[in-house]
Amino acid sequence: MPSAGLGCGYYSVEDTFAATDTDSIQSLHASLFYRPNGRVTFGGEVIRGERELVNGASDLIARLQTSVQFSF
Repeated sequence: MPSAGLGCGYYSVEDTFAATDTDSIQSLHASLFYRPNGRVTFGGEVIRGERELVNGASDLIARLQTSVQFSF
């Protein structure tokens, strides 16, 4: 039986002192799980994140994670 999840996060820093300090961080996570039987679960998650600095520069990340779980 498949199941899915979606999550997001945002964090903003109020007290910054240097131009290279983090100003804000945001992320989005989307996951999907599939259980073909009672003992095995396959999973996958896509993550996208962005970090912005006080000076306006920003970095982006994108990741794909997978998993397999065996229950004994």
